[in-house]
Amino acid sequence: MLSALRMLSALVCLALLGGCVRSTLVRVPVTFAARVPVRVFPQIWVAGGNFDEDERIAERLAAHLAQDGKSEVRQVDISELEPARLAGNIPATTAVVLVELELREGLQQYWETAPIQSCGYYNCATQYQPFTSAAPEVTAVATVTVYEGPTARVLQRERVGRTIVSQSAERARLDIVEMIADEVEQLVDTLRVNERVTLYRVDMPEVEVAIGRIEAGKWAEGRALLETAKDQLGGRKKKQQARVWYNLGMARRFSPGENGLDEAAYQAAQRAFNWAMRIDPSLQYERAIVRLERHYRNMIQLAEQELSRKHNFEVVAAQPQDAPAEAAEEPENAPASPVPAAP
Repeated sequence: MLSALRMLSALVCLALLGGCVRSTLVRVPVTFAARVPVRVFPQIWVAGGNFDEDERIAERLAAHLAQDGKSEVRQVDISELEPARLAGNIPATTAVVLVELELREGLQQYWETAPIQSCGYYNCATQYQPFTSAAPEVTAVATVTVYEGPTARVLQRERVGRTIVSQSAERARLDIVEMIADEVEQLVDTLRVNERVTLYRVDMPEVEVAIGRIEAGKWAEGRALLETAKDQLGGRKKKQQARVWYNLGMARRFSPGENGLDEAAYQAAQRAFNWAMRIDPSLQYERAIVRLERHYRNMIQLAEQELSRKHNFEVVAAQPQDAPAEAAEEPENAPASPVPAAP
């Protein structure tokens, strides 16, 4: 029965679509660099603006940054920053993060309907009458500014915002502050997401086995088989050739070798996608090139952030530490304490 259904499905594909595209979907973890990479600094000072909501977000951000224990995190009042800088009390490898929140309140209008019943001599009829209603709307925009501690030079500024519509303006204000705090925490983190990757099945033994290896998480083995398959494409249809080159581009991207997705690995993956586009142009292949470029730029950012972090922490480690004061030793023949004179 099952084989009959498969045969029927294949016949439908051939009759209606001129052949079905067989593909498989895999998910690959990809790490994205932090948008605000303050963790590269050994010391981080966090301050809120002039309002209680600013302080709440700054408090959460400071606690979040301190969780890994790698940086020395300190929450300070905004009024302390400039006096500390002028006095030279902010270490050279310190980032100052200032969080300022702007809240705007308004009303969002929308249409509703209400049933209106009218009765006559013989029967009753119900009609729905539209009317406008309004609900409190709260918009919040947080500005996160990173300063170089000793000089107050602006290193980076990012903004995140959210809007909430609620029946209670007070409840909306409380909720939106927590949401913005979540957004701000994500700014300072490297994010690990699963990217959905489509691979095409082709009637070639090496390709089928390669996809099986990749589905099992063995990208290197799958790539090796696809590298062999690309040399055996002579005489095959253009769509099949392009799909093999596309699969190979994905394998080169996610199994780039010992050096990771460096310049050479990026160029190799790009060549495979370009061959697929040249043989049989497709929006899917064009998107793959765009995602490859974004992935490559992201890997450069990750590498730069790691180099900065390593440099800054080495600077702190190389600084001389103040030697602890030695305890005074009692002399062997200590003088006798004077005896007070009798009254």
